[in-house]
Amino acid sequence: MINLAYVSQLKMPKQKISKKRFWLFLTAFILVLGAGCVAGYFLLLKHKTSFTGQAVKLDIIAPHEVISGSTYDYLVEYANEEGENLENAKLTIYFPSGFNFLDALPSPEGREELQEANVVKKVQGESRALTWNLGLIAKGNKAAVKLKGAILGEVGAKRALKAIISYQPENFNSRFSKEKEIEVKIKQSLVDFSLEASSRVGKGKEFNILVKYRNATAEDLENLRIIVNYPIGFSFTASQPRSDHENNTWDLRVLEPGERGRIDIQGKIPEVSPQGLVFRANLGILDQYQQFFSQISEERPVIVLDPRLEITATVNKEEKTTLRPGEELEFIITYYNVSEVSLEGTSITYKMNTDLLDPDSIAVENGRRDAGGNFVWDDQSEPNLKKISPNQKGKVKFTARLLSVFPYSSLDKRNLKLTGKASFISNKVGDLEGFNFNVESNDLEAKINTEFSLAEEARYYTLEYEKAGSGPLPPKVGESTTYRVYWTVSNTTNDAENIRLQTTLPEGVGFGEDSFTSLGNNIKYNSETREVLWDLGRLQAYAGSVLSGAQAWFEVVITPNTVQLGQILPLTGETKISGRDLFTEEEISGSYPALDTDLKNDLGAIGKGKVEK
Repeated sequence: MINLAYVSQLKMPKQKISKKRFWLFLTAFILVLGAGCVAGYFLLLKHKTSFTGQAVKLDIIAPHEVISGSTYDYLVEYANEEGENLENAKLTIYFPSGFNFLDALPSPEGREELQEANVVKKVQGESRALTWNLGLIAKGNKAAVKLKGAILGEVGAKRALKAIISYQPENFNSRFSKEKEIEVKIKQSLVDFSLEASSRVGKGKEFNILVKYRNATAEDLENLRIIVNYPIGFSFTASQPRSDHENNTWDLRVLEPGERGRIDIQGKIPEVSPQGLVFRANLGILDQYQQFFSQISEERPVIVLDPRLEITATVNKEEKTTLRPGEELEFIITYYNVSEVSLEGTSITYKMNTDLLDPDSIAVENGRRDAGGNFVWDDQSEPNLKKISPNQKGKVKFTARLLSVFPYSSLDKRNLKLTGKASFISNKVGDLEGFNFNVESNDLEAKINTEFSLAEEARYYTLEYEKAGSGPLPPKVGESTTYRVYWTVSNTTNDAENIRLQTTLPEGVGFGEDSFTSLGNNIKYNSETREVLWDLGRLQAYAGSVLSGAQAWFEVVITPNTVQLGQILPLTGETKISGRDLFTEEEISGSYPALDTDLKNDLGAIGKGKVEK
């Protein structure tokens, strides 16, 4: 008989062992699964945080300073140095006000409609922009966009160029962006521009304004505009040429290289006006949208006399003039009390640069020079300054001489001029003492003309004692002798242009076959007029000292006859030199004596100038 209880007891240990294995297996499975999840989580976290945004690079390479209206290249570089690809990338470049876009490589989308589709037209005060859809930027890749354009604006102004790149990193749902901005300064204008006006004027008086301009480039300039802003109350009378708009605007359609122009404006100062008025003139360019961008501006403050006292400084009776080296000078400061009250306790001080004057030649009449080198007249040295009654006029003066040779040999010392200004002070007006009444004169300006120097000589032998000429020496009757005429031109303080040398060959002197010039055109000979011409063009300041002078030579031929036996024969006539000083805008000329066969500077030909049989 089977004992069921016993059998039951025997089976129970087997069941316990099976359940224990099950739970061990389940626990191990859960632990493995958990470890896998944790590892996956950290791998995913590491993958996601590898993008930082710091390794997306964007830079703009552009000149720090530009000439307004000139074309420059601008390079926008971008690079993906992240560990992820960048998708749906887009580059937007914002141009400053006055940026004249010309071209881009690569082109933005819709290049054929660039001006309308991709350039956001500028609203007043805002910028324009171009966009590029860059698409995918793979990790490690870099590229660039090259732009060509010109910035229009006033000298000294700064313009900002900005680029923004936006993108979506791979496996990200968000967009990121990076931007770069640079500043470009306008350092120079394409046009020389000036506004000239007297520094003082009486109320209700006629007043003249002069605007000058010049194309300083080698290319035509188009769409220029000049605008003159008058102070309140100024009454415009006339101008030459006539204005194009509202008596204050002149349009210059085309200005050729080097072309100059001027605008003369006449008007009247109001009877009721502040003591100081300011006239302003702007020269600028009209862009493709007919918007005006100022290139350069000038302003001239004008003192309106109440009236009280008028004071004028002149040199050789002129407020603005040109002088020659070595010229005698008379400086006169005139004053005129146009008020209804007397002026007492007065003095006049004249300040100027005196480095161009011969110090031994300076003489001050009834005055002195102070420690600073200024010229001073007061009521102690000049009796007429003790009291200046209404409508009283007077003057003070000093004399000097301009240096004949200036002690400069540097290109930084070109365009020399004398400048000065007188100031009048009175500490008692009428019965009111302690009233500090101060009036300044006009700005005196005297530009110094440059000087040409010609070293001329005829030679048969060179300095190295090599034959430059040919034929018998001394010259013989019936035989031809060739000489060489040398010209070396020097210049002093200012650049000059249109320089020409001219001489006339005497009868019986022929023009040789060979010639040489180091500058300008070849030497020309007119057989009908017997003129020898050398147009050497432009010569820089200090040519012949700091810089090399201009050199030329040509040959002349004589064949003496029996009548000329024993004579020294002429080789050239008087030599004339002329040209235009670019600083003073005056014509400069000089003449030099004729040359003959008596070659005093030619060691090999000395004493061999007379004709022999």
